[in-house]
Amino acid sequence: MKIELKQYIPYLLSFIFIFVGLPLFMGDTGSAMIVVLMIMPACLLSTSIIFSYTYEKIDLIYLALLECFALISIFIFMNSSALIYAVVYLIVALIGNGIGYLLSKRKEK
Repeated sequence: MKIELKQYIPYLLSFIFIFVGLPLFMGDTGSAMIVVLMIMPACLLSTSIIFSYTYEKIDLIYLALLECFALISIFIFMNSSALIYAVVYLIVALIGNGIGYLLSKRKEK
């Protein structure tokens, strides 16, 4: 199985926006909670659905890249007590990959 790195470029750019751009809007605790608990997971869910629907697979490389960006963002913009969010983001992305994969299989029928 050959890995095409070009397919990941749009999703890497979306990860940069999600994990670097969105934390810049965290001014106070309330806005930080909205970004971390609602906006980031919603963005990750939608990009995961789009990725797995487009490529018709659940991709571990995609999930590993997402987790790397999440951990980097947590250590830059938050503190180690927010590490649980990396696990939450991984679960949300895995659910999105599953939904997109199921939708792509349904499309074929």
